[in-house]
Amino acid sequence: MEQIRKAKGITLDKFGELFLITRKRYKVIPLLFGWKLVKEETDEKYRMRMYQQITSWRNSWR
Repeated sequence: MEQIRKAKGITLDKFGELFLITRKRYKVIPLLFGWKLVKEETDEKYRMRMYQQITSWRNSWR
C-alpha cells in the first residue's frame, strides 16, 4: 500500500491494472450546441478509489 501512496501517473495506472481497476478517463457534458469531453479522474481521486476498493476486498475476505 505504501508504493501505491507514492506512485504517480503511469506507475499508478500500472498498479490499477494489477488490481483490475481502470482509471475513468473522460466524462461527457452536454452543451447547448454539442458535447464537451472533460477529464474526470485525477491521480488523487484514482488513488482513493483504489484504496477503497482494495480495503473492501480485504474486509470481505475476512
